[in-house]
Amino acid sequence: MVFIRRRAKRGVILMISFVTLIIITMLVGAAFTLLPSQLAAADHEGESVLAVAAAASGADYAQSRMQDRPSWRGDHKGTPPDLAGFVVNTPALQIYEDNGNVLGLMVQPDGSKRAFRIRFNYQNGNAPAPQDNLANPAATHFVNIPQVSFNNIAGWAAQDIYSASNVSGTLVVNSVATTESIPKFESAVYVEGLSGPGLRNATIDNLDAMSKSRGVISQVAQVRMGFLNQSRVDSAVYAGGDFTAHSIVDAAVLTSAPGAAAANMRSLANVKSTDKNLNGTNAQSRVYRGGTIDPTVTVASSVQSAAAQNSRWLKMKWSEVAKASSSDTRMKAGTYYWQLNALSGARELLYYPEEYSGTGPFLPSTSPTVVSAASDMLLSGSAVSLDQTTMTTTISDRVFVEPVGGVKGLSFAIDPVYQATLPIRPAVILDADPAKTCILSTTGSLLVQGKIEGIGSITTEGNLKIQGTSLFEADQTDSVVLYAKNDISVESVPPSVALAVAPANTWKPGMGNGKAKGWKGKGVKSADPAVVGVGDVQFAGAVFAMGNFTTNINNGGLYVRGVLSAYGGDPESAVNSKPGAIAGSGIIDVTADRVEFMYDPSYLMNKNNTGNSAAYIDRISWNLLP
Repeated sequence: MVFIRRRAKRGVILMISFVTLIIITMLVGAAFTLLPSQLAAADHEGESVLAVAAAASGADYAQSRMQDRPSWRGDHKGTPPDLAGFVVNTPALQIYEDNGNVLGLMVQPDGSKRAFRIRFNYQNGNAPAPQDNLANPAATHFVNIPQVSFNNIAGWAAQDIYSASNVSGTLVVNSVATTESIPKFESAVYVEGLSGPGLRNATIDNLDAMSKSRGVISQVAQVRMGFLNQSRVDSAVYAGGDFTAHSIVDAAVLTSAPGAAAANMRSLANVKSTDKNLNGTNAQSRVYRGGTIDPTVTVASSVQSAAAQNSRWLKMKWSEVAKASSSDTRMKAGTYYWQLNALSGARELLYYPEEYSGTGPFLPSTSPTVVSAASDMLLSGSAVSLDQTTMTTTISDRVFVEPVGGVKGLSFAIDPVYQATLPIRPAVILDADPAKTCILSTTGSLLVQGKIEGIGSITTEGNLKIQGTSLFEADQTDSVVLYAKNDISVESVPPSVALAVAPANTWKPGMGNGKAKGWKGKGVKSADPAVVGVGDVQFAGAVFAMGNFTTNINNGGLYVRGVLSAYGGDPESAVNSKPGAIAGSGIIDVTADRVEFMYDPSYLMNKNNTGNSAAYIDRISWNLLP
């Protein structure tokens, strides 16, 4: 019995051991069965993290490019034929931009690869709707994801952004969806990050194919960026000395561009308004002054010391302003003088290697040479053209006025007797083609006895004097329309030609206005500050004079959209760096039939009121898309 019990007990133990062994075997088997999927899941999770990191790298790249050029949208330098090409090309990092599409490829030390892609191009060949004004990228650089980025940092109004067909990634009329709108001063950038062993053979030219391969993980991040601190420059007008407005026909107006904050005015001395009142269109507008104010100024005002105002002043340094240089097209300094040849009876343009201030008759002391073609005006380059029939000089790129001997200035003038017989005036036109960046720069003074029109900027180390009708707007990639290290003055169109030079066109200046009307194709609607009339002078952008700003327009209006500053000092001077530092300087004295100052900070997107650095683009939000 004892033996039987022992055997039975042993049997039970063996049975328990056998069952335990089966369970352990099953568990071990299950563990080995689950291990590959668990490892794969861990691998997938790791690659997803790396894909997010790749997207973050792409976002950082986009932010740096927008910081450098607020209107950037994956278009390389932004001017044809350079809309495509490598921005970075090293063994470890390649970044290629092609007409709005950005492709980045990163090679890690172990040889593995990660990539990012950004798409601004609608990839619809500029079909009737919607249009992006970008040619299609190369077929190998298509980014066939539905998320389409939109940069509205340099825009003036909210814009719709779209998603594309999930099938082809192409925007066509029937597959376009308006997903949301993006406000001005902001951008919506969609960055796809790619990671995984499937990228082992990836190159810049096959990323779209590789993105669909097995073993490739994709993560798309939506990143909002923009300039958030728009209050740093809060005024439409800055006068380091007295401000005086003589608005003869209608009240002078202080107003704001659509969506901008209330317009203010700053003067470190007295504020005067004669003939008509100076009104504000927004009850929140203020006049900050260091001295007295006329009762005809109906805008609310308060006394503020120069020290208190200093932090709100636009300190635009000469060294930080875009200028032409001697490496660009070089034009000979001197005076270009239109007259009638008494012998031939034909119009001719003469060049004198001397300067003319525009005051009194031109009495040359040198012998002239006949200018028969634009090449006669140049020392190098070809960015100047001449139309003798219309007396028009066109600037089509950066043009530097090269000193000739001791002559530094540039004058475009006309014999007044001959001018009185003509229905047209001399003109200096800065080409508004979006493919061109037009800047005219001189180390002396500049005089134009005629009109200035177009898109670009003029910089001079002397005085800038314009006589007559002008419609001139800063390029969207810059802020400056006029910058003079001394004074800026605008004189009336002579009565004998005032009616003849009245513009027949209907476009107006301002962010999205002239451009929306066909100059640059930017914007979708206009916000007109005024109607262009006979003899009107209009500037859109930052008008900055270190000295005084004066106008004497007795047969037209003055309209400035952006910011007007008569600094009264030199922001870079060791002694006179503060506004109003130079006595008798910084005066704004404007006379016109109508006067309007429109505050539009769009033109100051990348400027800082400290003058020491650019304003910075902020990261507003970051979201991973499901």
